Amino acid sequence: MNQEKVNPVKTKQKFSSFSVILTMIALMIIGASLIPKLNIRYTPSLQQQELTLTFYWYGASARVIEQEVTSKIEGVLASIKGIQEMRSSTGKGWGQITLEIKKKENVDAIRFETATLIKQIYPHLPEKVTYPNFSTNVSGDQMQTLLSYTLNAPYSTSQIQQYAEEHILPVISRIEGINDVSIYGATPYEWEIRFHPNKCEALGLTAQDIAKAIDAFNAENIVGLIPEQTSARDTLPVRVILVNPALHKVSNRNPEEQNTLTDTRIWENIPLTNNKGRIIYLRDIAEIQYKEQLPNRYYRINGLNNINLSIHAEKQINALEVTAKVKEEMKKLSAHFPENYSTIIAYDSSKEIEKELNKIYVRTLMSTLILLAFVYLVSRKLRYLFLIVITLLANILLAFIFYKLFQLEIHLYSMAGITVSLGLIIDTSIIMIDHYNYYRNRKAFLAILAALLTTIGALIIVFFLPEQERANLVDFSSVIIINLTVSLFIALLFIPALVDKLPMKSRTGKKLFRSRRRLVQFTQGYGKFIRFSRRPLLKGIFLVFILLCFGIPLHLLPERLKDTAGKDRQGFFPALYNKTLGSRFYQMTLKPKLEPLLGGSLRLFTEHVFNTNYYSDPQRTRLYVRANMPEGCTVHQLNEVLLKMENFLSQYEQIETYQTYVLDYNNGGIIITFQPEFESSSFPHTLQEALVLKATDLGGATWNVYGMGQFFSNALGSGYKSNRISLSGYNYDMLYNFALQLIDSLTRNQRVSAPEIMGSDNWRVKNLNEYFLRFNFERFAQQELTPANYYDFLTQQLYRNSLQPVFIYGQQTPITLVSSENKDFDIWHLQNDIITMNKQSVKLSDLGNIEKRPSGNNIYKKNQVYSLQVAYDFLGPHELAKRVMEREIKKLNLQLPLGFKAENKYLSTNWKQQSQPYILLFLIVIIIYFICAILFESLWQPFIIILMIPISFIGVFLTFYLFQFNFDQGGFASFVLLCGIVVNAGIYLINEYNLTSQKTRQTGIKIYLKSYNHKIIPIFLTIISTILGLIPFVYSGAQEIFWFSFAIGAMGGMLFSLVALIIYLPLLMKFKPLLPKAF
Repeated sequence: MNQEKVNPVKTKQKFSSFSVILTMIALMIIGASLIPKLNIRYTPSLQQQELTLTFYWYGASARVIEQEVTSKIEGVLASIKGIQEMRSSTGKGWGQITLEIKKKENVDAIRFETATLIKQIYPHLPEKVTYPNFSTNVSGDQMQTLLSYTLNAPYSTSQIQQYAEEHILPVISRIEGINDVSIYGATPYEWEIRFHPNKCEALGLTAQDIAKAIDAFNAENIVGLIPEQTSARDTLPVRVILVNPALHKVSNRNPEEQNTLTDTRIWENIPLTNNKGRIIYLRDIAEIQYKEQLPNRYYRINGLNNINLSIHAEKQINALEVTAKVKEEMKKLSAHFPENYSTIIAYDSSKEIEKELNKIYVRTLMSTLILLAFVYLVSRKLRYLFLIVITLLANILLAFIFYKLFQLEIHLYSMAGITVSLGLIIDTSIIMIDHYNYYRNRKAFLAILAALLTTIGALIIVFFLPEQERANLVDFSSVIIINLTVSLFIALLFIPALVDKLPMKSRTGKKLFRSRRRLVQFTQGYGKFIRFSRRPLLKGIFLVFILLCFGIPLHLLPERLKDTAGKDRQGFFPALYNKTLGSRFYQMTLKPKLEPLLGGSLRLFTEHVFNTNYYSDPQRTRLYVRANMPEGCTVHQLNEVLLKMENFLSQYEQIETYQTYVLDYNNGGIIITFQPEFESSSFPHTLQEALVLKATDLGGATWNVYGMGQFFSNALGSGYKSNRISLSGYNYDMLYNFALQLIDSLTRNQRVSAPEIMGSDNWRVKNLNEYFLRFNFERFAQQELTPANYYDFLTQQLYRNSLQPVFIYGQQTPITLVSSENKDFDIWHLQNDIITMNKQSVKLSDLGNIEKRPSGNNIYKKNQVYSLQVAYDFLGPHELAKRVMEREIKKLNLQLPLGFKAENKYLSTNWKQQSQPYILLFLIVIIIYFICAILFESLWQPFIIILMIPISFIGVFLTFYLFQFNFDQGGFASFVLLCGIVVNAGIYLINEYNLTSQKTRQTGIKIYLKSYNHKIIPIFLTIISTILGLIPFVYSGAQEIFWFSFAIGAMGGMLFSLVALIIYLPLLMKFKPLLPKAF
């Protein structure tokens, strides 16, 4: 049987095939050369530019600082252009203003303008206010920790730090891409002079007298100038300085003579006073000790107090390349270390990045090989496979040029975009190669353009997402958009040039005959099914069935339509809704029965999957142990408790590292990572259970243990409130009074307990307390005492102050003067001690009583609007608590004047944040509709294309519901992707139908079947290739963040798109009738 051939249409080309191929090869070489220059990291950076001003007014209350300083500075800074948001917080003795700068604004220019305005207003601020400090933070752009080294040597930590600062830091800091090099763990030495208050009182000495004597001993006084002959004619004035000879002798000793530097005799002989002819020396009333300072924070790796060198990277760098340079430089430096000096890598971010990236590379390679193997098995032509490989390689290498041009980051999510786009690129290549090889024209380009534009249009909504979701998916979308845009030019220019130079022969003989016979048999059966299903009754059954499979969202409808004040909305439709769907009969009787019947897969997904999903960042398996202590404890006490937990962890060999940090008395913890072979085992779960038991046994702190399974906390009465009402307004005093009114209203409800006013909307921030001393002035008068006597006594007991430092062999050594009673004198002594004051014995509690009270709220503002929180606990079910809160908010809002507002900020914010990404899916539908309407020149055919999207969503809903997979950010990405790619098959098919119908007078069904037979193979190949390309990303299991949920969601949706393509597309098409013959 002779093969039917199509005569190629010869058209005059502007560019020869050879020129196009040569140009593409040159661009591919450029793209390959840019690979080392790409910014490679594991997770995306969150771009946020902030400028922070910090100032102090020691001793002043938060209210005074806010009125006199914060508000005035905010008023001046409000005039700066480019500020997106201004936040301020003011506490006792301090204030802070944060300016969030718009992304495209120049941070340095705004910093300069801010500094100029501060310089102008500072003279008008109170005298005791410090000059504001500036700090710029561009989060995500800098301070990416690359490496941490541990420095070991048999010397003091101060000496090790000095060596590192002189020999290591300058070299590492000069490496291109390094932002900062920091040293932690060094504890400097100090002289501690501990005096006895009782001895001082007997000798008539005060702490201030001792401090003056020590400062005088250390002082260097300029007594005058003397001329020094510098040449025959010239002299130069030289200062004459009077110094202590003993101290001068020590300051010039050799650093190796460490024992002489700790000699306390240079301090013991300082004279303090003359008491009845006797010289009182410092040794008579104090002990002197040369010791390490108590750290104000702790940081350890594996429980070791070592010097840690942390190396941080700049923005837009290749983390792997910079890490390799640092390691090479440290290797060179270590060869010249003094004897007994060594370094150990404590943390290496490149290992984690390399491991995960290698995993992604392997998956991407497997995906590519599967796709290419599938192409070869279907075509059985090496030349066809060669064309696919060349076009795929050209597309990726050309895309690298645009990655660099637009400064995209190559990380987990962008690699997902590259992987997904491989399948789409191959799909485009298959469609264009088949069409051009058969017709020798580019008429398929419009269909390809429309199909890819729908995908690009679907991905554009990512740029409208909230900041957190946008940070994760913006590079994912950008990569796909770039790859698809490049693939358009590849399909338009490169593929025709390759096919011209490497033409492929069509099948002939028996194979072609058998293929056509099977095609005829299938066409006859499929045509009968289409005619049968298009009968009105069956058509209605099919449509109702798919509607019920998707689901009618009755469960998402509100109980009643209400206005902002909580009243039923007025109007015909709101009233009709409230009387029908909002009626008690429907809500209580019909709704529970109709929802399961009509809700379909959408209800199953929203109730059983979406409401229980959680987003998480990709990282290694970790356990977290957090500890905090009550107010009044110290960072050292919390450190002692964490040391016991470290000793417990040291017995487990399965642990790779445990990093301990103690930043404050209420902020400490341990981060635990495991050996790679144990990360996916049961050991992390077992260890978490053991840590929970250990935390319970230790006590002494509030413990939180989490990371695997259930969260553990032993917090009782921690001050966290389960309910909060946010109040905002322009006047703080009025706002505070409204908050008091709200508390009065809440306390009338017996279920409300312990309501209080809080400043911050952060759930972790609690109100602080202070001890207030209330004097009994009558008792003071009876004892002939004054409050100043009382203050002097307390000062002596609690004294601790830093004196003027002393220089020893060129190094500054601090001096601390502290009372020996500093740690022992507590509230019990204040209430029970009898002391001698002004030569009289008196009990301290007789002069006044001490009580604990709130120290006052910090004041918070956002865009110059004050905010307060009324927090309380509610005893009862959540639904009742919600109703009580709504009632109180409604009642208060009716009383508030213009400019004030009360709201449940957390509920509304959470709902908006969760729903906004999915509402944007409707924007995708609109974009796709208009693109298809332009291509098809029809308003009905785009509607058919749009219906393929919800049908494919049924596959996603059922996949996550039936198999109970976690729906994270990868699941949402699969929704976005499906909106763009499931419509492609319909676009190719309907476009072919429209082109064919213009050339023939056959009936619509015959034209459709002809178009279907011509396009179904490449369409089927594109769908299967997309599914096959995602298989390697399912292999690692559900524990893979993003990848698994993305792949499983996309695969489920693509499979269900076949149902839409084969059954529902011909069902909804409007076929043209048979045209009469023309005479």
